[in-house]
Amino acid sequence: MHAPPSPLGWALLPRKKEHHPITWPILSHEENTLIHEILEHFYVQPSASQTREALHVLFSAHCEQNAVELDEEQRAYLETTLFHHALGAGPLTPLLQDAQLEEIAITGIGETHPVRVFAVGKGWVETPLCFTDEQTAIHLMNRLALGSGKRLSASTPTLNAQIEGNYRLHASIHPVCPSRLGAGIRQ
Repeated sequence: MHAPPSPLGWALLPRKKEHHPITWPILSHEENTLIHEILEHFYVQPSASQTREALHVLFSAHCEQNAVELDEEQRAYLETTLFHHALGAGPLTPLLQDAQLEEIAITGIGETHPVRVFAVGKGWVETPLCFTDEQTAIHLMNRLALGSGKRLSASTPTLNAQIEGNYRLHASIHPVCPSRLGAGIRQ
């Protein structure tokens, strides 16, 4: 079984009994596409205008222009998902909010490299989350490290930073990391 394709650069693998019990919003193909389209428009704006309010305005305008009808519950979870992807920790958000987790590890790209977590009392456990695109993961690491003034790039292939929420972020990319990407976030 394979994860369904996602234009967001990450996917959820079929759930296994031994996966860590975190719930991500399961988006339909149409919802996934809507989020992706809005993010494409959002990221071309200058950084200074990439705010939550600008994201809300863009979301509302996109839905109105494309005659997308959403009920209040759907609008709320799509806006929250959109905010997490555009300005937050993206698919890592539920993991960062789980007090039972001490560390999050990304050891590569693709279905063979699901995100793993170190859970209190359980040790290392896989999640159904995997990154399907290296650039998406690198962009997320750089967004998380934004306040530290540090950046992951070809010229600086390692990143060690204190990030929001009093977490430590360690990330490396090729050629330092043989699997093309490795990252860890710990409290």
